Amino acid sequence: MDSKKATDFWEQSRQNVELNPIFYSKIFSKLEYNRSKGGETMKIITRIWHGITKKEDADEYLNYLFDTGIKDYRSIKGNLSTKVLRRIDHDICHFMTVTEWDSVDSIKEFAGEKFEKARYYKEDKKYLLEFEENVTHFETYLID
Repeated sequence: MDSKKATDFWEQSRQNVELNPIFYSKIFSKLEYNRSKGGETMKIITRIWHGITKKEDADEYLNYLFDTGIKDYRSIKGNLSTKVLRRIDHDICHFMTVTEWDSVDSIKEFAGEKFEKARYYKEDKKYLLEFEENVTHFETYLID
């Protein structure tokens, strides 16, 4: 794809983004472009959680996170991928878990019926500085 076509494509994509009340995103022009080129698309759901710890607790919390939430994410058959993002910012540390799922039902298997709510563990209160009530979900389109 030449530079002008790529620029036009992304500009068109930005104009066609639609957010609904539960934070799903849809990028239709990208899908239509891909289909016009004979590509395949697959829709999955991306779930993003955010937490903050003190900088000095970051390594310990990361290990705790792997022993609890990450282990539980990975135990669900419909979990397609799991990533942990971590960023030190002065005296605090931001954590984000980014998970990909095959369906809302799989997310509910992990999070319960109120799957929009963040799921916390007993020892989280030892590390986390705040408890965000909700996570964010996105429709994610994988384009071949």
